[in-house]
Amino acid sequence: MTYSQIGQDDWVVDRLNHKRNGTFVDIGCACPFDLSNTALLEINYGWRGIGVDLSLHDNKYNESSREWSERKNTKLYLENATTIDYEKCFIENNMPSVIDYLSIDLEPPTITFEAFKKLPHEKYKFRIIHYEQDAYRMPVGGWRGDSQSWLNHTREYICSLGYNYVLTNNQDDYYELI
Repeated sequence: MTYSQIGQDDWVVDRLNHKRNGTFVDIGCACPFDLSNTALLEINYGWRGIGVDLSLHDNKYNESSREWSERKNTKLYLENATTIDYEKCFIENNMPSVIDYLSIDLEPPTITFEAFKKLPHEKYKFRIIHYEQDAYRMPVGGWRGDSQSWLNHTREYICSLGYNYVLTNNQDDYYELI
């Protein structure tokens, strides 16, 4: 059973050979189950991780009767993803220097990129990254003229940090650690 919108969780499971007891960081996590890229990993594979979102509203999201309290291995941070001290969070949660999975999805696309740049990339790496680039939402004449310029800019930056661009699935770019 997938919880994610376009199979991101299944892709991680397959790519990491059904790994058990992995680690994740979910920036823009909002929902505990519906459209979650990490619920399957936690519930079915015993992963643990960190969730960051401003819309958690008392650890509950208005999707159904399911609450964040069912996700006992996710430490939630109700904070701004562009100002939170990620290194402090990673240390507090005993995250390894190579974290298995990063899911990052904020609105608008420029905020996703800003939050991504705030991560302590010099001390922590991610085996798999799902980066929701939402280039289709960039206005024509917007960022340096067009959405392709935006995609090129974000992809070049992420690849410069030691990641390999793998593919795009709808609005998500998938990367793997080289």
